[in-house]
Amino acid sequence: MSQKPGYRISTILFSDGERLPVLLGAAGAPEWMPTLYATSQLRNASLAPSTTKAALDAIRLLLIWAASRNVHVAHRFARREFLTGSEVEGLAQQLKGRADLVSDAGKPVPISRHQNRVPAAPGAAKKQVDAQTSHNRITAVTAYLDWAAKYLIEREAKGIDQIAAANIELMGERLRSKRGRKRKSELSARMGLDGP
Repeated sequence: MSQKPGYRISTILFSDGERLPVLLGAAGAPEWMPTLYATSQLRNASLAPSTTKAALDAIRLLLIWAASRNVHVAHRFARREFLTGSEVEGLAQQLKGRADLVSDAGKPVPISRHQNRVPAAPGAAKKQVDAQTSHNRITAVTAYLDWAAKYLIEREAKGIDQIAAANIELMGERLRSKRGRKRKSELSARMGLDGP
């Protein structure tokens, strides 16, 4: 019995040479909300295709996490129900994990499947990505969730009340707090730009 392919990123090549990454679902069709986000927010911001692809890959992990826990993000956001603190914690752990060690069902892939790879240093736990990658993933997913919540509420109610806005902000703050610190070299470079 063959399994359906899971979420994957593909690239649309336009006649003018522009490349647009899209997130495809199990049936091979573009996922509607991530595609709308990529075209209306990322593409219109003139981001490089590689940046859009990285953001969509983080959103792919969000979708895998949500499906594995039966969390219907769009339905909940439209009803002004946002991610709880424990859900944010679980999502952050998913985003910090190595994508090749997570199945499309959101379950860990046995490490023995990767035993032919070059081994890490003795005692090193290679189940997580580096701090910069997890920071970028969480930042991308936070931006997507913020956009999705506001978009869905405005579509249903033609406006966002103060309570919904505060709850969206709280969800974003909780997720951002899981990012950790950026690399020192990046911080130093930014500090150097601000100096005299």
